[in-house]
Amino acid sequence: LADSSAGFSVTCNPDNGNLTGHLGMQPAGFAGQEATYRIRLGSRADKIKGTFVTDTSTNQTSFEFPMESSALRQMSTLDTVTILDANAEPQWAFVTDPSTVISAKYVGSLSGIDLATQNFLVFCNPK
Repeated sequence: LADSSAGFSVTCNPDNGNLTGHLGMQPAGFAGQEATYRIRLGSRADKIKGTFVTDTSTNQTSFEFPMESSALRQMSTLDTVTILDANAEPQWAFVTDPSTVISAKYVGSLSGIDLATQNFLVFCNPK
């Protein structure tokens, strides 16, 4: 499930159903370090602990973190999801309406995430 290779994606381990979130556009100098970000899902803001990882084939750094399927489901029902970096600054905002005025360094689309999430979680169900 992906907004784009530079934005947000989720991968699945089909053997156990574990989800991993990948948040792109991270500083390359952070590779190998750990951090705690926050994801705003409606009225709640969950801590997400993760690690900065650089993909050697693309040389792009992402923030990777374990993700609960309930958080992904909730994301798919919202008009806006914001991810705050370790300094509590809005780094990414994902919106359903592209005309939404939002304060974040990067903006991505939630368009179509509801069906994509449903299909992805069916695929990710451990066999």
